[in-house]
Amino acid sequence: MSLVYGLSTPLELLSKLRRAENRLTNAISDEDDIAIGDAIYDFAVTGYHLRDWVAKGTNLRAEVNAFVDESPLLHACRDICNSSKHFEIDRYMPKTKDVYFSASPLRETELKMKGAIKILMSDGQKFEVAQFASQIVTLWEQFFDRFDLGTGT
Repeated sequence: MSLVYGLSTPLELLSKLRRAENRLTNAISDEDDIAIGDAIYDFAVTGYHLRDWVAKGTNLRAEVNAFVDESPLLHACRDICNSSKHFEIDRYMPKTKDVYFSASPLRETELKMKGAIKILMSDGQKFEVAQFASQIVTLWEQFFDRFDLGTGT
């Protein structure tokens, strides 16, 4: 029995990750802060928990754990996911320092604030959130290709 309707394989969860990336991109285009926050959370949860689905759905537990452990991008997914779930992280030292809006200076001719939502890692690396999502999807697709899990593309 499954409590997750419509999702039963790692490949189906990878497809969900792609849909989450599209919702995030659309929310950013729409400049909808509430939708952006929801989409970042959904994307991070799906991006991080693909680890569990691959580990349980294949014989690649060691490989997927090493893959996730080596990726700062996937560390950010873990930290966003855990911070959202538990309000704060207190069981380990997060590698993600902040998720924030970074605005460029306005010119007199501009009516709206220009900027981007960024993820700041503890080591100083920064990722613009749409690029972050795109890179994570690509990382997971490469992992699926490397271990012949299919990519659904």
